[in-house]
Amino acid sequence: MTILHLVLAAAAALFVFAAIGDVRRYLIPNAFSLGLAALFGVYAFLTPAGLSWPGHLTAGTAAFAVGAGLFYMGAMGGGDVKLLAAAALWAGPQGLADLLLVVAVAGGAVALVMLAAARLSRTPATAPSGDAAPSAAKQRVPYGVAIAAGGLWSLAGLAAGTGV
Repeated sequence: MTILHLVLAAAAALFVFAAIGDVRRYLIPNAFSLGLAALFGVYAFLTPAGLSWPGHLTAGTAAFAVGAGLFYMGAMGGGDVKLLAAAALWAGPQGLADLLLVVAVAGGAVALVMLAAARLSRTPATAPSGDAAPSAAKQRVPYGVAIAAGGLWSLAGLAAGTGV
């Protein structure tokens, strides 16, 4: 196993831990996104093929800018925005469309699982406080799981030599 594979494995672990944290607490600590960005810097420095730094930085910055707009509108959490930017940094311009496709499909799957779990749990019509139970439209979805799936897809492409 080369140092590049170790860097990819460490990045994969950060994506997995970010997803687990999002499922458990609906929270993705900044350390995961910052760690992913730092590991990308190490990977880019060590990769023998040479990496298009401007392209990867542009992909990450664009993902952050769009995500910030979605955050402002209340459509995306802040941790999700930063994790998506880190994943886009790894994907680069060549892998950005694939990343977004995997994130969208995985996000749909996570949302369906959450809806099915809510239906099967037989949630009462009212919450203990007497308020109406949250509707399916207002149910929180740990979208970090979908973003992590896309990030892992990008890392797998880099490990196989098909990314970058």
